[in-house]
Amino acid sequence: MHNDFHIALLLFAWVSTGLTTFAALDAATRLPGGSTIAKRRNWRIACAAILGIGLWSGLWLAQVGLHRQVGVSLGAPLLGSLMTALAASVATFAVVLPDATFGTPSQPLQRRGIAIGATALGIGLLVLELQLARPWAHDATLTLQRTLLSYGGGTLVLAAGASLAMSMAFYAPPAQRREAVGLRARAAAVLATSAVFSLMIWPSITTWSADEPTAHVVPTIMLSAGGVLLALGLHAVLIMLETRVDSTQAHLAASLARVASQPQVPQHHDALTGLPNRLQLRQALDSAIVSATRRGRPFALFYLDLDNFAQINEQHGHNAGDRVLQIIAERLRQTVRGEDTVARLGGDEFGILVEGLALPEAAATIGDKLLFRLRESVEIDGRRVRATASIGVVIHPHNGATADALLEHADAAMFDCKQSAGNAYRFFEPRLNTTAHRVLQIQRSLSHAALNGQLSVYYQPKFDARTRAMIGAEALLRWNHPELGPVSPAEFIPLAERTGTIVELGDWVVEEVCRQIMHWDAAGMAPQRIAVNLSPRQFQQPDLVQRLSQILHRYHVSAHRLMFEITETAAMRDASQSIAAIRQIQSLGFEVAIDDFGTGYSSLSYLQRFRAQQIKIDRAFVSALDDNPPEAAAIIRAICAMAHSLEMTVVAEGVETEAQMQALIHLHCDQVQGYLLARPLPAQAFQDWMNLQAA
Repeated sequence: MHNDFHIALLLFAWVSTGLTTFAALDAATRLPGGSTIAKRRNWRIACAAILGIGLWSGLWLAQVGLHRQVGVSLGAPLLGSLMTALAASVATFAVVLPDATFGTPSQPLQRRGIAIGATALGIGLLVLELQLARPWAHDATLTLQRTLLSYGGGTLVLAAGASLAMSMAFYAPPAQRREAVGLRARAAAVLATSAVFSLMIWPSITTWSADEPTAHVVPTIMLSAGGVLLALGLHAVLIMLETRVDSTQAHLAASLARVASQPQVPQHHDALTGLPNRLQLRQALDSAIVSATRRGRPFALFYLDLDNFAQINEQHGHNAGDRVLQIIAERLRQTVRGEDTVARLGGDEFGILVEGLALPEAAATIGDKLLFRLRESVEIDGRRVRATASIGVVIHPHNGATADALLEHADAAMFDCKQSAGNAYRFFEPRLNTTAHRVLQIQRSLSHAALNGQLSVYYQPKFDARTRAMIGAEALLRWNHPELGPVSPAEFIPLAERTGTIVELGDWVVEEVCRQIMHWDAAGMAPQRIAVNLSPRQFQQPDLVQRLSQILHRYHVSAHRLMFEITETAAMRDASQSIAAIRQIQSLGFEVAIDDFGTGYSSLSYLQRFRAQQIKIDRAFVSALDDNPPEAAAIIRAICAMAHSLEMTVVAEGVETEAQMQALIHLHCDQVQGYLLARPLPAQAFQDWMNLQAA
C-alpha cells in the first residue's frame, strides 16, 4: 500500500494542535476577576488568536504530513485559511466569554452559549479544512459512495469533536473552570484529534510522491511551526499578566489585612491641610463651653462651606482641588488669632472656633474679615480660580448649649446662606431650627430612598404643537418620604447635588426608565422616546458613557429610545468638556437636549458646536407670555429662529393656558409640554393613559 503520509510530521501536527488548543482553553479560564468590559474583550481576542493560529498551523502541518500538494503560490491559501481560523475562534469566544457577567448564568443560557460556540467552531473548521483539502478538485472518477462517506464523515467528526470539546471546557461553572486543568487537556485532545482525523478523511487533490524532494514544502513547515510558537508565546504572555494581577491582588489583600489588624488610633488632624479635624473641634467646643460658662463670656462658631468647590474639582482635577483646600486652610489660619481653632470638618467644609468675644456682635466683624480674605483668587498651575464660601455663625450660649447643637445650628445657617446665593455669612435664627432638622432628615434618608422603595418616576407627555399628538415624554423623579410625605424635587435635588448622592439617583432613574421601557414593549405599547435629565455633577462623571452603555445592555433597550437633557448652565460650566461629553453620549445613539435655555449664557457658536438635537425654552419665558407678551414673544421668536437655523427642534415647557399655546404655535415652536395638555403621571397611569389615546 502506498504510504500517503509521514508519520512523524503528522504526529507533530496533532501534538502542536493539541498544545495550542489547550493553551487557548486554559487562557480563556484565567480572566482576572473584576475585569472591565474592555479588558474582557482584549483577553477574549487574545484567546481567539491563540486558538485560531494554533489550529491553522497544526492543520497546515498535517496537510504536509499527508503528502498532499500544497501548491507553489501559497500567499492566498495561507492568508485565506488564517482569516477563516481567526474568524471562527473570535466567534466562538464571543459567545463563551461574554463582555460582562451579571451574576451566574442560568443552565439554559449556558447550554445555548456552548451550543452556539461549538457550531461556530465546527463551521469554521469545516471551511478551513475544505480550503486545505479542496475535495472538489479530486479526480472525477471518485465514486458517489466514497464522496458521501468522505463529506459526511469529515463533517460528522468535526461536529462531534467541536461539541464535545466545548462542553468539556466550558460546561463547568465559571468559578470551577480554572481548577479543571485535566478536563481542559482532554478537551484539547478531543478537538485536535477530530481536526486532524477529519482532514485525513477528506478526498484531496493529487499527492506528491514519497521520493519527490521536500524542499518546496519547507517554507510551509517553517511558517506553521512559527505559528505554533507564536500561539504558545502569546499564551505565556497571558499567564504572566494573570500572575502579575494575582500577585497585585494578593499584595493588596495582605496590606488590607495588616491595616485591619492594627489597633485603631484616633486621628486628631486632617492629613491634607494639617488642620484639626472634626473630632478635635468637638473637643475644643466642649472645653470652650466649660470655660464660657465659668467666665460668662460668649464665643462664636463659624461653619464654612466653599461655594463652587465641586466645579473646581471637575474643571481642574482633584489635585488642583486639594491644593485649593490647602491654600484656603492657610488663609483661614492667617485671618484669625493664634489661639483660635481652625478645623477641617470634611470635604470642602471648615469650622472656626473664636473664644473670648467681648460682645456677640463682634462675630460680624470676624465674618467680614473671612469673606474679604476668601474673595481673593487662588492661583493653581498658572490658572486663577475663585473659591468663595457660605458661612453659618452661631453664638454660645444664645444658639445652643452643647457641641452637637452648635454644630447643627451652624450647619443650618450655612445651608440657608448657600441656598440664597452664597458668598456671605448668616447668623442662626430660631426659624432655621425646623429647617435644620428637615435638611438633616432629608440628607440621611436620601441615600437609602431607592433601596427603601420611596422613589418613583413620573412621566409627563410631550406634544406636537400643531397637531397635539403625543411624541414622547419626560421622566421626572419623585420622592414620597414615609414621615415627611412627598418631598419636592426643588428641595432634595440641590441637597443630592451638594452631597454627591445625585450620581446614584441619576443612575437609578436611567435604570428605572429602561426597565419600564422593556415592560411597556412587552405589553405591546407603541414605542416612545423618553427624555431623562442629567444633573451637572452626573454630566461631569468621566465614566458616564460606560455606565449608560451597561444599563442599556442590561435591559436590551435601544439608544434611540432615550434622550438626555442637560441644562444650559451645566453645559457652559466647561464648554469644551461639555462638547466632548455630548459627542460621547451621541456616539452611542442617544439624542441630547439643552434644557432651561435662556437662563444661562451660551453663545450661538457654542450651540453650534454642541450639536444638540433639541432646545427646551425655560418656563419663565412661557409664563411671561401672559405678563409681558411683546417682550416674551420677541425672545421666544428669536430662540426658535436660531434653533431652526441649527436644525434643532424647540420645546416649550410649562404651558398652562390656551393663550400661551396659541402664541407658541404662532411663534413656530415645534413641541410643547405642560399642565394644559397633561400632568406628570406614574408609570401605570401613564400606560393606561397611552392605551386610552390609542383606542
